[in-house]
Amino acid sequence: MVTDDGSDRHMVDYSDFSSLASALEAVERDRGYDEIVKPIMDQHRIHTAGRVDMFYLFFCSAATRMRGLHDSIVREIKHGNPHSTFSLLRQLAETVAVSFYVVDHPNYVHAIATDPRDRDAKTPKRRSVTAIVDHMDRTRSEQFRLVYGELCTITHFDAAALWAPFDPGEDRKFTWTSFPRFRGNQDMYAVGLLRELSQMVEAALEQMGLTMLGISHE
Repeated sequence: MVTDDGSDRHMVDYSDFSSLASALEAVERDRGYDEIVKPIMDQHRIHTAGRVDMFYLFFCSAATRMRGLHDSIVREIKHGNPHSTFSLLRQLAETVAVSFYVVDHPNYVHAIATDPRDRDAKTPKRRSVTAIVDHMDRTRSEQFRLVYGELCTITHFDAAALWAPFDPGEDRKFTWTSFPRFRGNQDMYAVGLLRELSQMVEAALEQMGLTMLGISHE
């Protein structure tokens, strides 16, 4: 992730994109993350004779969720809707963080799969999103908390969201539109951030695959 010197804001590098169309073409994935998922699934079948455990189910669910969020983000950028785009980017970031947490703490899949009201003494307690994001920041990316915080700021209905549909004019006049739209280079920023998160998705899937195969050999 690219950050500016001395700033507490995350800077996304999209300078290699010549246009929004070329940027979207670079991040579109016709088959999701199947090029990573399928070989892992094939290896799992070979080594376990198709045995299914909770980590395997988590891996499958995470792969589906990551693909669904990625495809939706691309679609919403094309539609010019920043409200849904950044909300979905936040969900993708959370999914990445949880996936890496599960890589480091495989038994946590049982906490995710269990209703907290039904948790027994053997099931780990659910961690807060903040704790999981902090874990990601400590173990994988020193800028992840900053990125996630910015996505929270954008998606919450506070000052940034309140002023988004207005354009200031002269003599204290302004224009307003009821349809959502990106301001400035927000669309390019979103594509650049999706590219960064996609790289993390790939790494998370690969590491989950290694962990899953390791668990399968136990």
